[in-house]
Amino acid sequence: MNPVVRSLLIWKNKLFFRPEPFAFAKTLNEARSILVLPPHQADSFSSVFNHLAPLESVFRNLKVFFLLPFGTQGFISTLKTCEIVLLDKEDIGWSGLPRRSFVQKLRICGFDVTLDLDLSKNFLNAYLGLLSQAKVRIGAKGRWGPPFYNLELTVPPDLLYLDEQYDCMIRTLRSVRMEKILEA
Repeated sequence: MNPVVRSLLIWKNKLFFRPEPFAFAKTLNEARSILVLPPHQADSFSSVFNHLAPLESVFRNLKVFFLLPFGTQGFISTLKTCEIVLLDKEDIGWSGLPRRSFVQKLRICGFDVTLDLDLSKNFLNAYLGLLSQAKVRIGAKGRWGPPFYNLELTVPPDLLYLDEQYDCMIRTLRSVRMEKILEA
């Protein structure tokens, strides 16, 4: 991605960020669909796939969509329980940003929740989550913050393995989800 374009988008989105208040618990309990944004490194996919069943159990009443970035279509057979959103090379413009047609496709799907599983600082995932207009956008703490995420999960720095980090995220999501269900 073009670093100048990325910097301008971060600056613009943070400067003009005016969030509308919403009831987090109510929004999470009334959600109908979630978009899972995996890491863009295909070597991390096995860890993500190992944690799909626990993630689906956390969001058991939601329809789960999984974004597959270009070059990873070979993993489609692994995603039997999820709907798939394909991000092809043609969906990315010269600047490294998603084209308007792909953004419209995301918005038409009407995701209520996005979950960014890329634990590195991946701007594309954070930006896709923001562009999807999902009310609840979840990501790892210390990556992009508001307006890109409105719920940030802390992953302890002493966890060395990706599987441990995902386990920690799922435990946190499960506890947040259970609190919200109990409050409703």
